[in-house]
Parts: sequence; structure tokens; C-alpha cells
Amino acid sequence: MSKEVHRAAKNPREILYHYGLIKILIADKLGIRNDDWDDFLQRNQFITVIEEPSAQPLDELHEANKNLEENGIDAYLSSHP
Repeated sequence: MSKEVHRAAKNPREILYHYGLIKILIADKLGIRNDDWDDFLQRNQFITVIEEPSAQPLDELHEANKNLEENGIDAYLSSHP
């Protein structure tokens, strides 16, 4: 069986067709369960999601730290609900 699969896998069109067919079948079943293709890939560890770094620029962090040092924790907490 393994030799058959490797022999048949030489044609890129067959590989893409096979991949597309599998994706259609899985996406159909996921749709029945109100699930998503990307969630399926992530949940089954086919892909990993890299979290983006904080959107707050470093200058703003330095400014907040400076204000915290100058005004104290109470002033900082009252201005950041």
C-alpha cells in the first residue's frame, strides 16, 4: 500500500485534488457541528497560533512607568480603571 501511495503521489494535480477532497469532506462535517476549518487545524495541532506582541508602544509604557513613579500607585490606578 505504501508503495502505491508514494507512486501515485508524484503527480502534483493528484495531490492537490486529494487534499481538496479531504478538506471538503472535513469542512462539511465541521459545518454540521458549527465548527471552523482553522479552529480544527489549531485544535488538532496541524498549525500553531503565534500570539502577537502587545500593541502598546514602548514609549507609552515608559511614560506610564514615569507617571507611576512620580504620582504613586493610587493616582495610576485611579486613571486606569
